[in-house]
Amino acid sequence: MYGTRGPGGGFQMLDTFQQAVPPLPAGLITTNGHLRRVRVRISPAALQRAQVTGRPEGWRPRPGAQPAPGRPDWVEGSFRFDSSDTAVRELVALALDVEVLLPAELRAAMATLGRSIARRHSS
Repeated sequence: MYGTRGPGGGFQMLDTFQQAVPPLPAGLITTNGHLRRVRVRISPAALQRAQVTGRPEGWRPRPGAQPAPGRPDWVEGSFRFDSSDTAVRELVALALDVEVLLPAELRAAMATLGRSIARRHSS
């Protein structure tokens, strides 16, 4: 590696550099889909927790979003996830402080999970 100066300054790798990265063991590969954004409506407290902990990650506010009826302080935006399974796990941790808006199949999965949780705790 060597440093360069001037307008294109920074670090550059030598032409002879070859990086050998060992593959991850099969049990550590957890993604089962492509990287995607999930649009949500979220309470200010939950958004603050997410930003402090970094989970979920990749918050991007949605410009010009209208407030939800009855929840004027909630904000609309999106988080980035590597799979639907990860999205469900991380969003269910925010419980009643988040509402999934899109994609529709993830919203349906959250609703199904919520009904399952309610049934389990009803007796």
